[in-house]
Amino acid sequence: MKARRIITGLIAIAVFAIALTVAVTKRSAQPKAKESVAHAAVPVEISLPATLAAVTTIPVPVPIQGKIEAFQVDVGAEVYEGQLLGQIRSQALEAVKEAAEIDLERAETRVQNMESELSSVRLEASRAAADASRARNEYDRASRAFEREKMLLTEGATPRKKFERAEAEFLALEAESKKLDAVAASAEERISSTQRELDAARKLLDGKSQDVEHAKERLGSGDVLSPVNGVVVARRGQPGDDVHPSMTDLFQIASDLSLMHAVAEANPTQANQIKQGHSAMISIAELGAEMLEGTVIKVENGKVTVEFGNPNPAIKPGLTAQVRIRLT
Repeated sequence: MKARRIITGLIAIAVFAIALTVAVTKRSAQPKAKESVAHAAVPVEISLPATLAAVTTIPVPVPIQGKIEAFQVDVGAEVYEGQLLGQIRSQALEAVKEAAEIDLERAETRVQNMESELSSVRLEASRAAADASRARNEYDRASRAFEREKMLLTEGATPRKKFERAEAEFLALEAESKKLDAVAASAEERISSTQRELDAARKLLDGKSQDVEHAKERLGSGDVLSPVNGVVVARRGQPGDDVHPSMTDLFQIASDLSLMHAVAEANPTQANQIKQGHSAMISIAELGAEMLEGTVIKVENGKVTVEFGNPNPAIKPGLTAQVRIRLT
């Protein structure tokens, strides 16, 4: 009886020991399982949608104060150096140009009038010179006749009345010749005076023409031209908006697309896992199945920037892509 109790006790102790061993084994195995699950939950790759952007852009400033009259290109357009991108118009410069054109028109009218006047004066001077020449010829004839009659009268070879008629004609023609000479001289002086006025009017006209050209140039300075070949990646404002030269980036143009960025938004957990230097693969719809290799160059404020070489001119800023970043 006593031996049976001892055997029963030993069996109970053995069962307890086995149960205790199993419990300890389960407890020690459970953290390992959790650790294994936790280890399996860490991803080796993160895939994010991204937008393509240029590495460097060139800003195009507002050239003059005024209003946006029109845009000639949209974002995404390819442009060449010197191409017209938009037009800025200034009411003040428009007013200056209109005033200059009015002054120019007046100067042109003045020159035309002076040219007509000079033609009339020259015609009058030509007539006066002809009349003076005729009068001098008649005066010379009368002078010779008078001297002859005077000599004959001294010798008593001519009647006194004939002498007196010759003398009267001589004196009359002398006065007329002097008068017509004075008229001709005055006409010549009018030619000189009118010519000087015409020269001054022409000089003024040249100045007014330059004023108009200068006003047009200043007005034309409102044309916004592309400084380089490239792609328009940004544009500010709308037609009718007031602008000022302090706006230095009316347009932004990417001039070199051989190297580009893919910029993706990452949640805080993803951002903490992604590090600078991680390799990435970029998938762009325009390239079909082709993948491009890239490298994470910056992780900042939830934005992940991947830099990659661009082999295709069809790949432009603003396109969307899928970026797969390897975390190992």
